Amino acid sequence: MEGFLTRLRALPTRIWFAPAVLIAVGLVLGEALVALDSSRLPEQLPAWLTGLLFASGPTGASAMVTTVGTAVFGVAGTAFSITISVIATASSTYGPRLVRNFMADRGNQIVLGMFGATFTYCLMVLRRIRTGDDDIGVEAFVPQLAVNFTLLLAVVDVALLIYFIHHIATSIEVSTLTGATRRDLARAIDRLYPREHPELSTSKTHVPLNQRFEVRATESGFIAQLYPASLRSAAMDCSSPVVVLVRPGDHILTGTPLAVFDPVAAEDPDGLARRVRDAFEIGPARTPEQDIRFCLSRLIEIGVRAMSPGTNDPYTAVNAVHELTTALCDLITRPEPRPGRLPDSSATAPVLVLPQVSRAELVRQAFDELRPWVASAPSVVSAMTDLGDAVRRCGDDAIVAEVDRQLDALTESVGSADLATLDRERLLERLAEVRAS
Repeated sequence: MEGFLTRLRALPTRIWFAPAVLIAVGLVLGEALVALDSSRLPEQLPAWLTGLLFASGPTGASAMVTTVGTAVFGVAGTAFSITISVIATASSTYGPRLVRNFMADRGNQIVLGMFGATFTYCLMVLRRIRTGDDDIGVEAFVPQLAVNFTLLLAVVDVALLIYFIHHIATSIEVSTLTGATRRDLARAIDRLYPREHPELSTSKTHVPLNQRFEVRATESGFIAQLYPASLRSAAMDCSSPVVVLVRPGDHILTGTPLAVFDPVAAEDPDGLARRVRDAFEIGPARTPEQDIRFCLSRLIEIGVRAMSPGTNDPYTAVNAVHELTTALCDLITRPEPRPGRLPDSSATAPVLVLPQVSRAELVRQAFDELRPWVASAPSVVSAMTDLGDAVRRCGDDAIVAEVDRQLDALTESVGSADLATLDRERLLERLAEVRAS
């Protein structure tokens, strides 16, 4: 159930979700307005309103609806082509992991969905226009309300096309990409590092195990999701604590141990092993829902690709480091996540232990992945020094010790880099100042 609810909540981020909903609305709206036209409602409209409505015979109404539908269908094809082109450009320039941003962009979804919905609506209305001169004995019928609503949709679609051109152009700006990626990271931090510890969580990790039974993976891939509520429920139902050995984002092979439990204490060892295995979702790629390291690496990748020899864009790298500073400073003001889950408020030993990603580990990841690429770019080194200074000022002892190690390594890299003497002296002086503060 937990996995089903997680997938259900993820549906709005799929690129097809909003277009599918809008196309369904277009289908229903087309039939509903035609039904209203078939009733006596149009006759009850005030005279001033009916005077504003477009009135035409079957031939004119059919031609107008056909024109709108055909034009919108052509524009929709162009919009899809532009979207795919922008996705390909962003993927090759800033990294394939950013494709998810464009796929989940609600503005793109709504624009593409409205074009598809308008075309579908026109089909629904066009099929109900009758000329009265055919051989099936049906009287002439023109759904005036539905035809006039087609004109309104055409005006809305023109406005959406203008918006789409502006939106798609701004979406590939560096500041927009880095800002959106940082906001994704901020949302992951809110989910995984709350400012208050969850109820029934504990920092204790020791659980008594008479024997260790390993639950092993039956396929290879990445840990895309794991469901703590399902694991805790399984451990409580079977009377054995469960210790998880892997974290979301880890790459595993068939046969890799996922978790261990006590087969002596468990009332149904086989059933517990099956429920534990079902609580892990293994996929072909990492996902940002529970994998904070993946969310962080997406922002880091923008800076790394900007510093590649083929791009050599230190300004983009500096922008990425600034966004990284904002995210990490928010992260380290939050408490470390607690790995243990208690069965109830009176218990002292956890029934479930989940390995966590420490804040110091994320700080180390940010520096380790960026440092090899930036030593020869003074502006980026300066930004990373400011990053270390900001994190060092608001971090605890473990984070300060990690930052000091990273600044020592950055000092070594700058000392051996191919830099002008003046640049090297300034950078080393700034690094020494931060380490001494």
